[in-house]
Amino acid sequence: MKRGMSQEQLAERAGMSGKFLGEIERGTGNPTIDTLGSLADALELGVAHLLGVPAPAPPRGHSVPLDRRALAKIQRAAALLFEAVGRTKSRPWAAGRSKP
Repeated sequence: MKRGMSQEQLAERAGMSGKFLGEIERGTGNPTIDTLGSLADALELGVAHLLGVPAPAPPRGHSVPLDRRALAKIQRAAALLFEAVGRTKSRPWAAGRSKP
């Protein structure tokens, strides 16, 4: 529902029948790891998220996929930063350096 998909649409994206997806939702179906991977991919989530397991933090220096809202926030922050840097180039003391 959060992704705006019907059960049938999700089943199709995951490559399974709607009946089997319904069984999984009701707890009567027994999905394989591959099936969970297909569902996670269709929902753009990790398998751990589907299972309710918190995903470990990635090691430092590795990239992390961002959702649209997080990316938009980063882009706004970057724009403000670039704007501030542009202003400080003409006034180096504004960046914490000694005034000439």
